[in-house]
Amino acid sequence: MVLDRPSLVNELPRPEPGPRELLLEVTACGVCHTERDEIEGRTPPPRLPVIPGHQAVGRVVEALANLAPGGRLVINAIRKEDADKDELSRIHYPTHLWMEKEIKSVANVARRDVIEFLRLAAEIPIKPEVQTYPLEEANRALVELKERRIRGAKVLVL
Repeated sequence: MVLDRPSLVNELPRPEPGPRELLLEVTACGVCHTERDEIEGRTPPPRLPVIPGHQAVGRVVEALANLAPGGRLVINAIRKEDADKDELSRIHYPTHLWMEKEIKSVANVARRDVIEFLRLAAEIPIKPEVQTYPLEEANRALVELKERRIRGAKVLVL
């Protein structure tokens, strides 16, 4: 979904990544006052069309095929879930790894960090408030954000 001008929503064709680019299939994204300011003209977007949301969650599509020889794809975490196993099983050596291409999995927290945080979160207690909206209701989410009818995180879900 993109905004061609404030409040006009259109679909874009699926882009084809070029050299040194990757395609991210977004499954959810957060919206905040930045999107509201852009739509209402206080902070015009750098160009139109604009894809709202800047806190995206999704999955990488075909990144390895676009890596330069010797390139490295760094992923925050490769889990052992079925979806990850399915994706990893589709790796085609000549296309994805030939010419010294590399996949590296990193995590910015250790298991001990998570255990300590969860223990602390239970003591405080941290109770996040999240309100989800289907992508088609992005305008409603932004209006409710403007009118302060939303508490916590606002997430658009595909």
